[in-house]
Amino acid sequence: MKPIIFETTDTLADLGWDDRVREGEYYSSVEWLDYFRELHPGYQAYAATLADGRVRAGMALHEVDVDSHPLNRPDLFLSDRLAPGKPEAEAQALRQHAAARLMPTLSLGGRTPGTTAFLHDPGIGDQEYGDLLEAVLDEAERVAAERGMRSVTLPYVDDPRMRAVLLRRGYVVCGTETDSMISLSGRSSFDEYVDGLAPRARRQIRSDRRKIDAAGWTYEVVRLEEAPLNELCRLQTMNADQHGVPGGFEEAVRKHQLVLKLLPGRSWVAIGRDPGGRIGACAFFIRWRDELYSRQTGIDRALTNGCPIFYETTYYQLIEHGISVGASSIHYSVTSAHGKKLRGCVQRVQECFAKCLDDEDQNWLEAVARRVPEEETG
Repeated sequence: MKPIIFETTDTLADLGWDDRVREGEYYSSVEWLDYFRELHPGYQAYAATLADGRVRAGMALHEVDVDSHPLNRPDLFLSDRLAPGKPEAEAQALRQHAAARLMPTLSLGGRTPGTTAFLHDPGIGDQEYGDLLEAVLDEAERVAAERGMRSVTLPYVDDPRMRAVLLRRGYVVCGTETDSMISLSGRSSFDEYVDGLAPRARRQIRSDRRKIDAAGWTYEVVRLEEAPLNELCRLQTMNADQHGVPGGFEEAVRKHQLVLKLLPGRSWVAIGRDPGGRIGACAFFIRWRDELYSRQTGIDRALTNGCPIFYETTYYQLIEHGISVGASSIHYSVTSAHGKKLRGCVQRVQECFAKCLDDEDQNWLEAVARRVPEEETG
């Protein structure tokens, strides 16, 4: 069955698109796709295969260019994987070549890092899964070529069935990331959650919380509608600047205001205050179905005095809140894998796959990708 390419989300909800969105795939839901359509310029579309008037399989498609977030760019996955240990001039030449041959790209499976979602009926077998995915890829490659894009990318693949299809079609692994999540199923309290972790994680978390208690910080979790948005965005910008995350205060405010407009009641925030009552930390997150999705964190490190405020705000407050509302999981996406593991996250390695549409570019990509550092291949 050939997928239909929808240029808007207007009819997707009525066709049952969200019925195919599984745990961990909120960023492919209709409401989040609507949010990103308004937030980001560039081409966006939605491939859906229908059966009896309902979505049987689907994938979100969007254009990624050199101005997009670094965690969405296959050229940076590739150059970051191969550049370590090379002279800066050689590394810079590699980055330039990768951008020239791969960008812009048509990225599949959702725009937020950590999830490449191929929506499908969970009851289908491996053969039909492969056939449906092949049909989506056929259409995606056609659309990318027609729109003058240089490649097609699936940036965060962890399903072995998807991996097998991509390798068979000539897609190349450009790099890897580690996705992290916390399972809260069956947990009735924070202490019970901690008791179920590995000894090292238990020791780390209990040490962190003793320091927080001694420092006298207090917390509350509120809807974004009830929060002092400008003050929290100031903290978010401070944290982003420290880690080199693109954006700024005005951009942070714009994004949260758009969430308030399009996703009312969906966004929440944990707010931390020092002993003097000053707001010094915040962590934004989304509540959807019985899941939490961690978003941005803000920290005024001048107020923390060396205490692990970041971990209390980003992890422990969300865990306590999740347990209190009966959440099954918290999704933390990619990056900072080591720190997340020490706070109890379950992790999975994800691969970025790309395929160039020009034969010469594809030959270059295949040749370069074979030069993977020996430590990655074992």
